[in-house]
Amino acid sequence: MDIVSSILHKIHKDSKQTKVVTITPRKSLFDTKDTAVIDLLGGAVSAFRKTSSKGYAVFQKSVIAYPFSDQLDKYLTNSCDFMAFSVSAMDILKAQMTKEALATGGYILFCHYKLNQSDFLLIMQLKIKPGTGIDEITLDVMENINLDIDHLHEAARINVANWRAADGKYISFVKKASNSQPTKYFRDFIGCDEFEDAKAQTNELVLAVEGYCDNLKLTLEQANEIKEKVFFYCEEKKKEGQPISLAALATRINEKDPTAFIKYIDDNLLAVPDSFDPIKDAYKHLKRVGGKDKDLTINFNRSLLGKRVVYDKVKGELLIKQLPQELKDELDSN
Repeated sequence: MDIVSSILHKIHKDSKQTKVVTITPRKSLFDTKDTAVIDLLGGAVSAFRKTSSKGYAVFQKSVIAYPFSDQLDKYLTNSCDFMAFSVSAMDILKAQMTKEALATGGYILFCHYKLNQSDFLLIMQLKIKPGTGIDEITLDVMENINLDIDHLHEAARINVANWRAADGKYISFVKKASNSQPTKYFRDFIGCDEFEDAKAQTNELVLAVEGYCDNLKLTLEQANEIKEKVFFYCEEKKKEGQPISLAALATRINEKDPTAFIKYIDDNLLAVPDSFDPIKDAYKHLKRVGGKDKDLTINFNRSLLGKRVVYDKVKGELLIKQLPQELKDELDSN
């Protein structure tokens, strides 16, 4: 990860108050070569990527009602620097926070970074937590405070390349719990228009499962075992009338390392939300079609139906095209 620019500002509002919101701006950007800064930003990015409670969105179309995207565009086109962008963004956040009685503010971290040659903007609201430290000279125990990056309250990440290419789902944001929404004032601050196409979300899950299996270079049997786990989990949730939980599914896929599947999704910028209703027409392809009798065994990917495998329902016959080379060679030799 390469840090391009980063800064942190403070915003404060007493709970149950609305009009009095104060901003304490930092006067300069972070030194991106400072070890403490690198540790903070690396930890923040890592914490965001690891969370399974994510939703996906695009920017609202109105830049008048939701001006954040317009300010970001000015920064990216060099019409203003990162400092000016962050200050104008804080003014937008302040305006939204005045509408939320229970909001209390915190430390707002802005980080423009590059990962795998792609640009990202991470915005994160952090709280502080008490801690203890040691005086290096006297070895006395002393109180200190730390930014709490282990418990993300509000956070959003914009994939700049996908936004510029009008590739949907370029905003990912943290949800506090499965099926919850980010706080309305923070969502409106960014200008999130949430993506909620269940079939497209299920298709994205299927792509993630297939890619995950390919990435691990699993045998056909191992890959099919994982795909069927996902299929039966989706079936289970559908029968219960409940949405799937990405965290629970990741545990079913790999009990020893439940974060592995979630990490694969984030590494490959796949938009699989933390919770959604699975659509069977999309996930049914994960289960293989098969049957056997004493003389014949047939087993193939459901996705081949209508393509390499054609079923004639009236005649009760299968036509198989493009035979595997090994089978073809054996048939030809006879």
